[in-house]
Amino acid sequence: MLPSDSAEPAAGIYQARGENADLPPPWLMQITVADAAGSLAQCESNGGEIVRLIREMGGAKMAVIRAPAGAVCARFQPAADDPKSPDFPALQFDPVTADDFEALLAIRTAAMRPSLEPVGRFDPARSRQRLRDSFYPEHTHFIVH
Repeated sequence: MLPSDSAEPAAGIYQARGENADLPPPWLMQITVADAAGSLAQCESNGGEIVRLIREMGGAKMAVIRAPAGAVCARFQPAADDPKSPDFPALQFDPVTADDFEALLAIRTAAMRPSLEPVGRFDPARSRQRLRDSFYPEHTHFIVH
């Protein structure tokens, strides 16, 4: 899929057949990482699971993981010689405690409200309860740059 202002692909579609037949049915978000193997090890150490082991594709590497709460995504490591390979910033993953709930709710609200209010679907009380019901501090991290 091409953005209207670019000739560079920004997204693609997987066919749910052949070697992809066992992937989960919803959209499969890809997160670009500097080290696919290290990313999988971190996923497992945080309670996640590997759905598909690393597969090489023309020098690039891709794997699929499931987070402890059930979300599935792909981890994609570009080929070393890919000129479009991003310059990865140093990221730090800081632990979260139960006391961080309000800060995380504020982040969630800031991200979701603009798209849900125009269609009449934003309910602050419901948003709070949904986050409360699925909030596991031991499986949550602040991403710090």
